Amino acid sequence: MKAILQVCITTFATCALVPSATAENAVPGSRPGETVTKPAGPSNTKDHADRDDAAMNPANEMEFVKTAAKKGMAEVKIAQLAVEKAEDPKVKELAQMLVKDHTAANAALKPICETLGAKPADHADAKAQQKYDELSAMNGKEFDQSFLATMHKCHDKTIMLLEAGKKVAKSDEVIAYINTTLPVIKGHAEKIGELHGGVRSDGDPAPKPSVKAE
Repeated sequence: MKAILQVCITTFATCALVPSATAENAVPGSRPGETVTKPAGPSNTKDHADRDDAAMNPANEMEFVKTAAKKGMAEVKIAQLAVEKAEDPKVKELAQMLVKDHTAANAALKPICETLGAKPADHADAKAQQKYDELSAMNGKEFDQSFLATMHKCHDKTIMLLEAGKKVAKSDEVIAYINTTLPVIKGHAEKIGELHGGVRSDGDPAPKPSVKAE
Protein backbone atom coordinates (compact mmCIF):
# COMPACT_ATOMS: atom_id res chain seq x y z
CA MET A 1 0.00 0.00 0.00
CA LYS A 2 2.87 2.35 0.88
CA ALA A 3 4.50 1.61 -2.49
CA ILE A 4 1.31 2.47 -4.36
CA LEU A 5 0.92 5.72 -2.40
CA GLN A 6 4.53 6.70 -3.11
CA VAL A 7 4.03 6.16 -6.87
CA CYS A 8 0.92 8.39 -6.85
CA ILE A 9 2.75 11.17 -4.99
CA THR A 10 5.70 11.00 -7.40
CA THR A 11 3.42 11.08 -10.46
CA PHE A 12 1.51 14.10 -9.16
CA ALA A 13 4.73 16.01 -8.46
CA THR A 14 6.09 15.27 -11.94
CA CYS A 15 2.90 16.50 -13.64
CA ALA A 16 3.01 19.71 -11.63
CA LEU A 17 6.51 20.46 -12.89
CA VAL A 18 5.77 19.90 -16.60
CA PRO A 19 4.55 23.11 -18.41
CA SER A 20 1.11 22.77 -19.87
CA ALA A 21 1.23 22.77 -23.67
CA THR A 22 -2.46 23.55 -23.65
CA ALA A 23 -2.00 26.66 -21.51
CA GLU A 24 0.92 27.88 -23.60
CA ASN A 25 -0.87 27.53 -26.92
CA ALA A 26 -4.45 28.04 -25.79
CA VAL A 27 -6.61 30.50 -27.64
CA PRO A 28 -8.34 32.98 -25.28
CA GLY A 29 -11.84 31.79 -24.50
CA SER A 30 -11.13 28.07 -24.88
CA ARG A 31 -12.41 25.74 -22.16
CA PRO A 32 -9.99 24.39 -19.49
CA GLY A 33 -8.52 21.08 -20.55
CA GLU A 34 -9.28 21.68 -24.23
CA THR A 35 -6.18 21.52 -26.43
CA VAL A 36 -6.29 24.38 -28.95
CA THR A 37 -3.12 25.44 -30.71
CA LYS A 38 -2.46 28.93 -32.02
CA PRO A 39 -2.61 29.23 -35.80
CA ALA A 40 0.55 30.16 -37.60
CA GLY A 41 0.82 33.82 -38.58
CA PRO A 42 0.21 34.82 -42.21
CA SER A 43 3.09 35.25 -44.62
CA ASN A 44 4.01 38.93 -44.91
CA THR A 45 5.64 38.27 -48.26
CA LYS A 46 2.46 36.80 -49.71
CA ASP A 47 0.36 39.62 -48.24
CA HIS A 48 2.62 42.23 -49.88
CA ALA A 49 2.49 40.38 -53.20
CA ASP A 50 -1.30 40.14 -53.08
CA ARG A 51 -1.66 43.85 -52.32
CA ASP A 52 0.80 44.73 -55.07
CA ASP A 53 -1.06 42.62 -57.63
CA ALA A 54 -4.36 44.19 -56.57
CA ALA A 55 -2.90 47.67 -57.00
CA MET A 56 -2.00 46.82 -60.61
CA ASN A 57 -5.69 46.17 -61.27
CA PRO A 58 -7.43 49.38 -60.11
CA ALA A 59 -11.19 49.23 -59.62
CA ASN A 60 -11.77 52.76 -60.93
CA GLU A 61 -10.15 55.82 -62.44
CA MET A 62 -9.34 57.38 -59.06
CA GLU A 63 -7.42 54.30 -57.90
CA PHE A 64 -5.55 54.22 -61.19
CA VAL A 65 -4.23 57.79 -61.02
CA LYS A 66 -3.23 57.41 -57.36
CA THR A 67 -1.29 54.23 -58.05
CA ALA A 68 0.30 55.67 -61.20
CA ALA A 69 1.44 58.76 -59.29
CA LYS A 70 2.92 56.69 -56.47
CA LYS A 71 4.80 54.37 -58.84
CA GLY A 72 6.06 57.25 -60.93
CA MET A 73 7.47 59.00 -57.89
CA ALA A 74 9.23 55.83 -56.68
CA GLU A 75 10.80 55.14 -60.07
CA VAL A 76 12.18 58.68 -60.33
CA LYS A 77 13.72 58.40 -56.87
CA ILE A 78 15.46 55.10 -57.66
CA ALA A 79 16.57 56.30 -61.11
CA GLN A 80 18.09 59.42 -59.55
CA LEU A 81 20.12 57.15 -57.29
CA ALA A 82 21.39 55.29 -60.36
CA VAL A 83 22.43 58.55 -62.01
CA GLU A 84 24.79 59.02 -59.05
CA LYS A 85 25.94 55.44 -58.43
CA ALA A 86 25.87 53.54 -61.75
CA GLU A 87 29.28 52.31 -62.88
CA ASP A 88 28.41 51.35 -66.46
CA PRO A 89 27.98 54.46 -68.66
CA LYS A 90 25.07 52.77 -70.46
CA VAL A 91 23.27 52.15 -67.17
CA LYS A 92 23.88 55.75 -66.12
CA GLU A 93 22.53 56.95 -69.47
CA LEU A 94 19.43 54.78 -69.00
CA ALA A 95 18.92 56.20 -65.52
CA GLN A 96 19.10 59.75 -66.87
CA MET A 97 16.47 58.88 -69.47
CA LEU A 98 14.21 57.34 -66.82
CA VAL A 99 14.48 60.42 -64.61
CA LYS A 100 13.63 62.70 -67.54
CA ASP A 101 10.71 60.67 -68.90
CA HIS A 102 9.14 59.70 -65.58
CA THR A 103 9.45 63.26 -64.27
CA ALA A 104 7.59 64.45 -67.38
CA ALA A 105 4.92 61.76 -66.91
CA ASN A 106 4.52 62.70 -63.25
CA ALA A 107 4.14 66.36 -64.22
CA ALA A 108 1.45 65.44 -66.76
CA LEU A 109 -0.40 63.37 -64.16
CA LYS A 110 -0.38 66.03 -61.44
CA PRO A 111 -3.14 68.29 -62.89
CA ILE A 112 -5.21 65.18 -63.65
CA CYS A 113 -5.02 64.17 -59.99
CA GLU A 114 -6.07 67.68 -58.98
CA THR A 115 -9.02 67.65 -61.40
CA LEU A 116 -10.25 64.31 -60.09
CA GLY A 117 -9.67 65.30 -56.48
CA ALA A 118 -7.13 62.54 -55.97
CA LYS A 119 -4.50 63.06 -53.29
CA PRO A 120 -1.54 60.77 -54.02
CA ALA A 121 1.11 60.19 -51.38
CA ASP A 122 3.85 62.80 -51.27
CA HIS A 123 6.57 60.23 -50.52
CA ALA A 124 7.54 56.72 -51.60
CA ASP A 125 5.82 53.85 -49.82
CA ALA A 126 7.64 51.50 -47.43
CA LYS A 127 8.36 48.87 -50.09
CA ALA A 128 9.90 51.40 -52.49
CA GLN A 129 11.92 52.96 -49.66
CA GLN A 130 13.24 49.54 -48.65
CA LYS A 131 14.40 48.86 -52.21
CA TYR A 132 16.02 52.31 -52.36
CA ASP A 133 17.89 51.60 -49.12
CA GLU A 134 19.06 48.20 -50.42
CA LEU A 135 20.40 49.74 -53.62
CA SER A 136 22.04 52.58 -51.69
CA ALA A 137 24.23 50.03 -49.92
CA MET A 138 25.52 48.57 -53.21
CA ASN A 139 28.26 49.69 -55.56
CA GLY A 140 29.81 48.84 -58.91
CA LYS A 141 28.50 45.94 -60.96
CA GLU A 142 26.34 44.69 -58.11
CA PHE A 143 24.49 48.00 -58.05
CA ASP A 144 24.12 48.18 -61.84
CA GLN A 145 22.63 44.71 -62.17
CA SER A 146 20.36 45.08 -59.12
CA PHE A 147 19.12 48.42 -60.43
CA LEU A 148 18.36 46.90 -63.83
CA ALA A 149 16.55 43.96 -62.21
CA THR A 150 14.49 46.38 -60.12
CA MET A 151 13.59 48.54 -63.12
CA HIS A 152 12.74 45.42 -65.13
CA LYS A 153 10.12 44.41 -62.55
CA CYS A 154 8.88 47.97 -62.04
CA HIS A 155 8.31 48.59 -65.74
CA ASP A 156 6.54 45.26 -66.25
CA LYS A 157 4.14 46.25 -63.47
CA THR A 158 3.73 49.80 -64.76
CA ILE A 159 2.78 48.43 -68.17
CA MET A 160 0.29 46.12 -66.45
CA LEU A 161 -1.14 49.10 -64.57
CA LEU A 162 -1.47 51.26 -67.69
CA GLU A 163 -3.14 48.44 -69.61
CA ALA A 164 -5.57 47.95 -66.72
CA GLY A 165 -6.11 51.71 -66.62
CA LYS A 166 -7.56 51.57 -70.12
CA LYS A 167 -10.48 49.55 -68.75
CA VAL A 168 -11.41 52.02 -66.01
CA ALA A 169 -10.46 55.35 -67.57
CA LYS A 170 -13.46 57.64 -68.10
CA SER A 171 -12.10 61.14 -68.65
CA ASP A 172 -10.37 62.27 -71.83
CA GLU A 173 -7.38 63.50 -69.80
CA VAL A 174 -6.71 60.08 -68.24
CA ILE A 175 -7.17 58.28 -71.56
CA ALA A 176 -4.73 60.70 -73.23
CA TYR A 177 -2.22 60.22 -70.39
CA ILE A 178 -2.31 56.44 -70.83
CA ASN A 179 -2.00 56.61 -74.61
CA THR A 180 0.98 58.96 -74.32
CA THR A 181 2.76 57.21 -71.46
CA LEU A 182 2.36 53.55 -72.39
CA PRO A 183 4.61 53.62 -75.51
CA VAL A 184 7.30 55.44 -73.50
CA ILE A 185 7.24 52.83 -70.72
CA LYS A 186 7.36 49.99 -73.24
CA GLY A 187 10.39 51.65 -74.82
CA HIS A 188 12.02 51.76 -71.38
CA ALA A 189 11.24 48.07 -70.84
CA GLU A 190 12.93 47.14 -74.11
CA LYS A 191 16.05 49.18 -73.29
CA ILE A 192 16.22 47.74 -69.78
CA GLY A 193 15.91 44.25 -71.23
CA GLU A 194 18.79 44.86 -73.61
CA LEU A 195 21.10 46.00 -70.82
CA HIS A 196 19.89 43.37 -68.36
CA GLY A 197 20.22 40.58 -70.92
CA GLY A 198 23.94 40.14 -70.28
CA VAL A 199 25.42 38.54 -67.18
CA ARG A 200 24.32 39.23 -63.63
CA SER A 201 26.76 39.81 -60.79
CA ASP A 202 26.34 36.14 -59.76
CA GLY A 203 27.56 34.97 -63.17
CA ASP A 204 24.23 33.50 -64.33
CA PRO A 205 22.40 34.66 -67.45
CA ALA A 206 19.90 37.39 -66.62
CA PRO A 207 16.23 36.78 -67.42
CA LYS A 208 14.89 38.20 -70.65
CA PRO A 209 12.25 40.92 -70.36
CA SER A 210 8.67 39.61 -70.40
CA VAL A 211 7.32 42.75 -72.06
CA LYS A 212 8.56 44.06 -75.37
CA ALA A 213 7.89 47.43 -76.91
CA GLU A 214 5.42 47.30 -79.76
